[in-house]
Amino acid sequence: MKKIRNKTLFIIIILFFTKQSFVFAQCWKRISASSTHALAIQNNGTLWGWGTSGDLGIGIPSTPNYNSPIQIGTENDWAEISAGANFSFAIKEDGSLWVWGSYPNPVLGGNNTTNLTAYNPVQVGNDYDWLQISAGGQHAIALKSNNTLWAWGMSNMGQVGNGLSSCTFCPPIYQTIPVQIGNDSDWKQINAFQDVSVAIKLNGTLWCWGGNWPTLVNNGFSLNNIPTQIGTDTTWSKVDGGEYSHLVALKTDGTIWTWGYEITTDTPFVVIPTPIQIGTDNHWIDINAGINHDMAIKNDSTIWSWGRNSLGQLGNGNVAVVQAQPQIILPSINNNFIDISGGNEYSTGMKSDGSLWAWGSNNSGQLGIGNNQNQATPQSVNCNALNITEQDIEPFVFQIYPNPSNGHLTIKLIDNISNVNQLRVFDVLGKEYHLVDKKVGHSEIWINVSNLSSGVYLLKFQTDDGKLFHGEFIKQ
Repeated sequence: MKKIRNKTLFIIIILFFTKQSFVFAQCWKRISASSTHALAIQNNGTLWGWGTSGDLGIGIPSTPNYNSPIQIGTENDWAEISAGANFSFAIKEDGSLWVWGSYPNPVLGGNNTTNLTAYNPVQVGNDYDWLQISAGGQHAIALKSNNTLWAWGMSNMGQVGNGLSSCTFCPPIYQTIPVQIGNDSDWKQINAFQDVSVAIKLNGTLWCWGGNWPTLVNNGFSLNNIPTQIGTDTTWSKVDGGEYSHLVALKTDGTIWTWGYEITTDTPFVVIPTPIQIGTDNHWIDINAGINHDMAIKNDSTIWSWGRNSLGQLGNGNVAVVQAQPQIILPSINNNFIDISGGNEYSTGMKSDGSLWAWGSNNSGQLGIGNNQNQATPQSVNCNALNITEQDIEPFVFQIYPNPSNGHLTIKLIDNISNVNQLRVFDVLGKEYHLVDKKVGHSEIWINVSNLSSGVYLLKFQTDDGKLFHGEFIKQ
């Protein structure tokens, strides 16, 4: 029998789950941290998030926040992610581009006269050739597979790069659909933050546009509304920007450089107008900018950090101690790191074994460690509470509707499932809820979910031949 997959039909999967069981598997392969939420992709291609609920794409516009990973939808073909200030992007394996969040209005095509929201992922256009995506403050930039550069969203400071910008007290300008920036097809790497965009070309040159008040481009202008080259160097390999507006960049010789607002002093708004080298080391292989702290990975796979440390975002066990030069984070776990991503005074790092670690600010649960306590040293981010394996034999299929629901939910069995019994409902942390249910005929069950809080829930049931199955639904 051909397997059926869509948003209302679920392939039933065997569930090895008990009420208190949590899985500590090493399952992560992508991570992206933003202001108060984070996104991650697991090895099986599923998409997860934690932190502020309205930004997670789980159909919920506001509270509660989630301090443990929660799955976004049911698809398992996600490839790339970018968490922005109040919205996020993801690219699927088929090259399609998706967006969601609590304020995605500008990047959904909104402007002064429209109000567009998306609390679940919605596709951007109909193209299937997106390669990279980066979410800024209220704009986005992207690369297609032919290395052309595209951007859209708010462009009050020229951050879209299409030659348009507005004055300080003028109505903002919106680019409502992705537009190609210039005619070049030699772009390699991109990054968007606040009202700034930066990119590197295949020839190693570095370009920047948007707000220029911290002198990211030392040309005397307060903004640049088209890509403007920074210097003449042709050895740049990666660039990243932090919301305390500064840039950190890596050269092909393994050195790190920074400019914009100074993050390694308590004195506010000190400007570094041109790139200066961080230390003298030339063994760096990756860099990342948080809001007011930066991180880098050395060629021995260790993470180092520097900058402000008010909430433990440097991961060295200290708090409120500014670090002027790169310092190694907690040595006891500092090995085999392959990826880093910094948010608003917190940090994340992923190892080659698929384990994920987080530290720093945690008021919105953005560390994903199951609580809201700040952490000055790296803590492990566990995989979801479920460990599931799909059956390879003829599938058992059922329907859950309406999904999402704010009142009643129906579970209808299809095909060759025998009589269902022992229906149970859990939240993503494993807490069980005893709901009123009634059986409607042999293969249909009705339950009342009106008293549940908004969120994603897991339902578990057993057939009279002893098989255990699960599905999920969203309570609005």
